[in-house]
Amino acid sequence: MIQRIQSIWLLLAAIIMSALFYTSVYSVAVPSAADMPAKMVYDYTSVVSIKNNFLALGLAAASTGLSLVTIFLFKKRKQQISLTWLNILFCIALVFWLYMGLNKFWSNYPENGGNISVGLFLPVLTVFFLLLALRGIRKDEKLIKSLDRLR
Repeated sequence: MIQRIQSIWLLLAAIIMSALFYTSVYSVAVPSAADMPAKMVYDYTSVVSIKNNFLALGLAAASTGLSLVTIFLFKKRKQQISLTWLNILFCIALVFWLYMGLNKFWSNYPENGGNISVGLFLPVLTVFFLLLALRGIRKDEKLIKSLDRLR
């Protein structure tokens, strides 16, 4: 059913993960693209947002889609649990990939200071909502098992 609490958590996880497409991950204070070498421009554009990073883009899209698909599998709770765990794995892989990209950028250009933006923390927040959804799915599973015992 759509009105269950885990549906709300899954919907929030999908909305937050889709917000990653519109936010930046990192911001660097550079004068302009004309003052940067070509390799730095490429590294900078792949770190600032996920739009130029195909693996990060794919992981974010898969996580968003998985959250939306999982909402409508309310009759298949075991499949919902496994897809939620897979979604958590995608989010953790996305955080790892983004961090590795930032670490590579920092090691190649230590003189360029910058700030981590909110986009790096959105997958972590998504994992939190997915864990809340997982808790709700398990509560439903437990309730159904207890009702089956009474029959």
